[in-house]
Amino acid sequence: MSGRVITRGLLLISIIFISTGNLCALEKPFSPIIYSDGTGGLELYWFYPGRHQVHAGNDLAPPLQGGIPGIEDKNWSLFTGFDIMPPVYIQTISTYLMNEDISPVWTGDQFSPMNMFLADGFLVDYISILWLDTIALDSSISEPSQKIERSLNYPINNSFYIWAGLEWLPGTPTAPVVGRRLGTPYLEQYLFTRHDTHDSLERIDFNLMTGLTYLGWQGSDAGGLSFRVRFSEMEETLTENSVIVGETVGDSLLVVFPEPRSGFAMIEACDGQAISFSDKFPINLERIAPLEIALVEMNSNFPEGHFGECRVEITNVGDYPVEFTWHGDALLLPIPTHASVVSPGATKGADFIYLVPEDSLSACLILDLGDDFYPCRYDILLIPRNPTDVEGDDEILPAGFRVGEPYPNPFNSTVSIQVDSDKKGELIFQVFNLLGQEVFNTSLNPGNSKIITWAGTDNRGAPVGSGIYFFVFSQDNSRIVRKAILLK
Repeated sequence: MSGRVITRGLLLISIIFISTGNLCALEKPFSPIIYSDGTGGLELYWFYPGRHQVHAGNDLAPPLQGGIPGIEDKNWSLFTGFDIMPPVYIQTISTYLMNEDISPVWTGDQFSPMNMFLADGFLVDYISILWLDTIALDSSISEPSQKIERSLNYPINNSFYIWAGLEWLPGTPTAPVVGRRLGTPYLEQYLFTRHDTHDSLERIDFNLMTGLTYLGWQGSDAGGLSFRVRFSEMEETLTENSVIVGETVGDSLLVVFPEPRSGFAMIEACDGQAISFSDKFPINLERIAPLEIALVEMNSNFPEGHFGECRVEITNVGDYPVEFTWHGDALLLPIPTHASVVSPGATKGADFIYLVPEDSLSACLILDLGDDFYPCRYDILLIPRNPTDVEGDDEILPAGFRVGEPYPNPFNSTVSIQVDSDKKGELIFQVFNLLGQEVFNTSLNPGNSKIITWAGTDNRGAPVGSGIYFFVFSQDNSRIVRKAILLK
């Protein structure tokens, strides 16, 4: 059993008077996506142009041939699915259109328009379109194919699977022809067709070319940039003086605001010579839903490749009911798809299963709370079975092995955790980041009681970035996980 109890530490802040020096040499950060964290705090994730950029899809090279859904005059739509880990910032959707007139009946129909769109869900009777634009071949270009790319700059805060789409409009039965990638299809593609009397949906292996480019918030490349989040209770004073509520380097565009106040904020980027600022954005405490989230049970005591189990509970600590919908990545199954309402003082839970990984992974749950509240994000560390575990042992709080809560939490430089154990085996202490990557580990001699201190460094002694970290304590066949926030 591992709850998400946070003992409030001192938040180090400072008043900064902003210089109006070289502000134009750097591109400005995009305004953040804001989540509540299930403990009363906020997590701010943002994006920077060109940083942590990902291109997914099969359109990196021009095609040798093309394809179309059919030659009948119908309304066809191609949906191509992409796994993502929110938050992300969708920058572009792309495809290739062939400059190929395949029918003498409809001369020049390769220049017919079609729609390109982004959707976050679809069924036969339901399509949730987030963005749509009309595209067509440029008739002044004579190349065999043209890459068509559209910028949309669309932030995604709760979808773990997104759909890039192409729609052939009625009246253009044989065109445009879309580039086709040769070889084994590896993208999930569906063809949606509107008939006169019904609609149909089928999985296809056309391998038609579709691409998606997006920005993430975390990666290995800091790129020489550092970032600060500046805050003021009054908008008009934000550019004159501000409070720094968090800072980080470019490898992790995340700042945790554990004791937020209503006001205004902006992101500052700095490369040591120049600075730039995001647009101002509001922070509103009334948008933090009165919910507490806790991982109350977790059983991962199974071999790699088997299924583990966990239970997450949501408690309403407010005085009004709150409606929410679960969203989660593919590591956690099943994700409830219906909306739930938790009444004041009540608790609702959900049970999840997951495939026990070979290496540690971080799984994410997001609660969609509607337009009135910030979405709520909760991260769970999935860890493989300890090689010394006893198969089938589902003891959650082992006798004779206790781990206290990290203190202070959040912490600025070092954090301490008390461990009490009467077990005789070696005690292993590991630290994981939000990606499930181990950043630090050490082993200690067994003993009755000890204070373990972590200085916020990796195994080489280099400082790690600001963010959320998991602490894993293992001894004999027992394991306990704690969580803390590093603020610099």
